[in-house]
Amino acid sequence: MDNSGYEDDLHMKTPANNNKATEANQVQYTQEEIKAEKKIIYKNVLLISVSFLLLFVAFESMSKLQSSINVVNNLGTWANAAVYASLILSCMFLPSILIKKLKVKWTLVVCIFCYSTYIAAQFYPEFYTLLPTAFILGMGAAPMWSAKCTYLTQVAHRFAGLDGVDPEPVV
Repeated sequence: MDNSGYEDDLHMKTPANNNKATEANQVQYTQEEIKAEKKIIYKNVLLISVSFLLLFVAFESMSKLQSSINVVNNLGTWANAAVYASLILSCMFLPSILIKKLKVKWTLVVCIFCYSTYIAAQFYPEFYTLLPTAFILGMGAAPMWSAKCTYLTQVAHRFAGLDGVDPEPVV
């Protein structure tokens, strides 16, 4: 697994996590350092969970009502179609590019902002506001999900490393 999108986000200095040759050279940490790192991991997982909950309660509620609320010229239907059409395009190439350039955490921030622009456009629903922001949302959706899964997997591997257990059950 490629850790290049996560290594800069670690709080503690470690050898390369996926390099088998360096396992013998693992740095030993005190119990206080391990406890502090676990606390940071729990906090980050809770933060990302609550953030996704709030984001998708807002987005999914609004998305399901699009075709009912914005009925003039089928604006709601066109907006939903634009979201999912751009999502298909985004899935093909954007996640790996964005995660490599921005790293995992900043990819999440940028992509959540893509959702926020679409939600804000609902205050003035016109073709020239909803369709471009729907396209932006779709382009940000695939990298966001990939970054979230990458981040949680990397954090689980880090957590397992602190406990000295196999990472697969933790993931």
